[in-house]
Amino acid sequence: AACTSTAAAATLGMRGIAKFFGIPDSTPTAIFCGDKTVVQLPDNDPSSKRTTPFATKVAFLREQTSNETVLLYHIKTEGQLADIFTKPLAATVFHNLRKFFVKSRG
Repeated sequence: AACTSTAAAATLGMRGIAKFFGIPDSTPTAIFCGDKTVVQLPDNDPSSKRTTPFATKVAFLREQTSNETVLLYHIKTEGQLADIFTKPLAATVFHNLRKFFVKSRG
């Protein structure tokens, strides 16, 4: 929930800057998260004991998804480009993601 709420907060900041420059923000911003639980948190029961340490972050995500500022989507590791920088990956997954960053030779 921490990284997703940080992404949502950054989105709000960027939307504010865009609005300042006259760019409309009528469509929700998509946030892709590799953790299914976090994506499902805004829809779940807020009284769950498992979410109490994250209550503020979860409440913030609920608010942003309910007013459609952001939309949360689950994405598997095979498609999550950020994972190449943040976690150890199987060689096949690493090589597939690396293609998006490195131009192949030959």
